[in-house]
Amino acid sequence: MAFALAPFPLSMVAALLARLPAWPAVGLVAPFAMLAVVFIQPDYGSWVSGENLALYLLIAVPAVTGFTLTALLCALLFGKAAESPGVDTA
Repeated sequence: MAFALAPFPLSMVAALLARLPAWPAVGLVAPFAMLAVVFIQPDYGSWVSGENLALYLLIAVPAVTGFTLTALLCALLFGKAAESPGVDTA
């Protein structure tokens, strides 16, 4: 049960720490995007030599890709990317 629910609070904290403009939306939607990436990613066993590395890629690729795509989509939908602090508009 912990593996099923862990992405939600972790995603919320990551979005908050990244100072995303719509961090609650990113935190709630990103785990679903991560789950979708899990189902479409290839078998890494034929690409890498170590079995542990293939397991790490199976976990890391959906987490990074799903979070990044969700953050980009929320920034585009809410249109607050240029207003966020840290973006140099000069």
